Amino acid sequence: MINVLFLISSAATGGGIQRSVSMISSALNKKEEYSVTVVSLFDYKEKRYDYGKITNHIKGSLKSNNNIKRIFFKAKTECASLLSKVDFDSIVIEGLGLVPLVPKKILKNKSIKIIVRDHSGYSNFKKFGLSWVGLKMSLKYADTFIVLTNENKEEYSRMFPKVRNKFKVIPNTIEPNVKRSPYNPNSNKICFVGRLSTEKGPHLLIDAFSNVINKEQYNEWKLDVYGTGPNLDELKSLVVRKKLEANVVFKGYSNNIINLYKDYAFLVVPSKYESFGIVILEALSVGIPVISFDCNYGPRSLIKHEKNGLLVQNGDVGELSDAINRMISNKEFRQVLSKNTQNINKKFGYSRVISEWENVL
Repeated sequence: MINVLFLISSAATGGGIQRSVSMISSALNKKEEYSVTVVSLFDYKEKRYDYGKITNHIKGSLKSNNNIKRIFFKAKTECASLLSKVDFDSIVIEGLGLVPLVPKKILKNKSIKIIVRDHSGYSNFKKFGLSWVGLKMSLKYADTFIVLTNENKEEYSRMFPKVRNKFKVIPNTIEPNVKRSPYNPNSNKICFVGRLSTEKGPHLLIDAFSNVINKEQYNEWKLDVYGTGPNLDELKSLVVRKKLEANVVFKGYSNNIINLYKDYAFLVVPSKYESFGIVILEALSVGIPVISFDCNYGPRSLIKHEKNGLLVQNGDVGELSDAINRMISNKEFRQVLSKNTQNINKKFGYSRVISEWENVL
């Protein structure tokens, strides 16, 4: 039996990393040849993923309002303490910023397979920051360095050709047996799904939506915003300033979003960067077209422009408005895009991705 440990900052927040780890750990733990443990450093009262039902989950005591960089030595001590409670053959470190917290005696232990998964991308972190330090350590100690897209791998291989054999692409996946409902061309609802923070761009979407909704023929359209985050109050104030109270609804967090997509005409992803964009994959997998900024790295690996969605210039609110207007005004176009999403699961299918994980463990 292979004992696998996933190290994650928090198991509670409802982001793509948490969903991905939940799916992978669950799939592996159902196989006789694996025993899986998830170690999370932060103690969150709110529970979004119950890892305890599928695997051994060890939760740390670091408080949710703390930043790892600010409490680095405390976090490093906590990490060492938690890891000492588990025997493992392979460790999957979920994020470069966590690598410096792992004791050197573990990273140097040749009997333990060290796997690091990058959820950001080389262009998206600051030099000399915690993730940068984690990258340098990963290049030295990791047996496998997992990235989410081919573009990620090509960039890292160019930057670090001497260790290019360490880089491996394993994309995110979605839950198996997801039901695909018939597309509803008569829906007049748009959705945003993500953390309510600046890098995810919900403020840009509200600006762009405002430009379109002010046209009288489109004022019946609604924008539902799913997620929580530090910018919620600011975004609510923006909606009031734009006089969109009747058109924009903040829905909070949903752990059932994949089953809600069927109610929407399309999804908009206005992020400054997306290492993969699991919400894009989820929407496309159930036949919902997607508009996204053409940012690094994930959107362009999932969205084929004018085939299953639209890619627009990163950060350009005017272009985003035009794309939303195009979608709203052309029901037939939306139907064609929806039809073209049917093959997305062949590339990112659950069984295929889990098999790739087994190959590196």
